[in-house]
Order: sequence, then C-alpha cells, then structure tokens
Amino acid sequence: MFAVKIIPVLIIIMLTSKSILSDVMPPKVNCINDCWKIGDNCKQKCYRNFQEFKCKSNCQNDIRKCQRSC
Repeated sequence: MFAVKIIPVLIIIMLTSKSILSDVMPPKVNCINDCWKIGDNCKQKCYRNFQEFKCKSNCQNDIRKCQRSC
C-alpha cells in the first residue's frame, strides 16, 4: 500500500527535474534560459571596483542581445 502512494510522487519528482524539463521546454525558452546563464557567468566576472556597474550593465546588454536572437 505504501508503494502505491509513493510511486506517483517519485514519478512527479522525476518529471519535474531540470534535465527532463529542459528537453520538454520549447526551444525559445531553452535559448532564453541559456542567455540568462551566460549573463550570470558574465556578472560573476565583474570585480568590485569603479567599473563594476559598467561591467554588469554590459552583461545585461549582452543578455538582451542574446534573447533577441532566440
């Protein structure tokens, strides 16, 4: 009886895992998600100095350009 209740929960967890969802999502959504990942990596490279704001602004512009190409 316990297995009957737990199996549907396990199936839902498996279906909602990120790797399976990325295969099911439309290509445009995956493209936009990739743009955000690239932007986050870019922002992590911005150092805390007087150029940090400009660096992060450039990263944000790169995200927008990437999203337009999706």
